[in-house]
Amino acid sequence: MQSNQSKAFNEEFRSFFSLYLVNLVLAALTMALGLAIVVQEVVSPTAAVLAPVSLLQVIAGGIAFVLGLVWITATARLLRGIRVVRKAYRENKKQEMSPEEVTGMMVHLMTQYRDQKPLIRAMVVICSVGGICYLLLGISNLISAIVPLASGLPVPFSAGAILPFIAAAINLAIGAGCLRVSRYFRRYAKVWDTRLGALAQSEGELAQMLEKA
Repeated sequence: MQSNQSKAFNEEFRSFFSLYLVNLVLAALTMALGLAIVVQEVVSPTAAVLAPVSLLQVIAGGIAFVLGLVWITATARLLRGIRVVRKAYRENKKQEMSPEEVTGMMVHLMTQYRDQKPLIRAMVVICSVGGICYLLLGISNLISAIVPLASGLPVPFSAGAILPFIAAAINLAIGAGCLRVSRYFRRYAKVWDTRLGALAQSEGELAQMLEKA
């Protein structure tokens, strides 16, 4: 049976690593969907004279594509930095970790967080911006779908009439997911900042004790 320390560390590390992977998926989706939106609007028959809503979609899609590239690059750097800790974790998770091993793994994670702190803080901003872009795209999809219905003209039921609603639902869901990931990154940053502060304080107290000895 796992000790409380070992179990707590396993749960925290799995959730932390899963957060990285989910972040990578969102980054890839952001880049792919951003490119798809830009291409769709540019090659459409009405591309010569873009409507305000279509222009908004092109701008938001272009921002999402560039953001996705930056997002993927930053997330890949985070994953490369944590792979050493993951290797040690995979070796130890099959057995009960002693308190010393748990402490060693925590020190590894704290070191990685300290090295990657600027990137993780950047992830908070990037995920927030990505979420806002998706929400804007979802809203524009809804406007595109509602405008023909609000015009009073008969709109034939077809797959093309439903697609904007489906696209809106997908974009709004991913946008909410991005904002949630940003919240989790912010929460982890707060926890690890507290731990680093406690470590710095204990190191300072130890240094004072050594000076008095």
